[in-house]
Amino acid sequence: MAVTGQFRDLFVAVDTVYQAQQSRMRQLAEEAASLRRELDALDRQLRDSLDQSCHEATPWRAVGADQTWRTWLMRRRGALNIRLARALADLDDARDALKQGFARQQACREILENERRKQRRRDNRIR
Repeated sequence: MAVTGQFRDLFVAVDTVYQAQQSRMRQLAEEAASLRRELDALDRQLRDSLDQSCHEATPWRAVGADQTWRTWLMRRRGALNIRLARALADLDDARDALKQGFARQQACREILENERRKQRRRDNRIR
């Protein structure tokens, strides 16, 4: 196999890894965005609940269900915040890996292009 072919194979492998890293990054970013949307929805529900309970007496309030629901809401919010923190940490790690993958891809591309230029020069000398 020619040297250029070996570099092409190396580039294909490095590029495949880089594309997988990009895909992982997109997945993690979407997960973090989804968790943020869930947290926003819970915050809206809590605000609405507090606004409503301050202005009127409800049957839920009479039996204490509103407080039970708010307790559940706060636990759920805490669990989502933990998941979001983990997702953001994973996203940060993936970003670092993506930077390295991009650098590898660019280095391999440059090596491959240099080898192709060298090969063209050799081919032109032979003619």
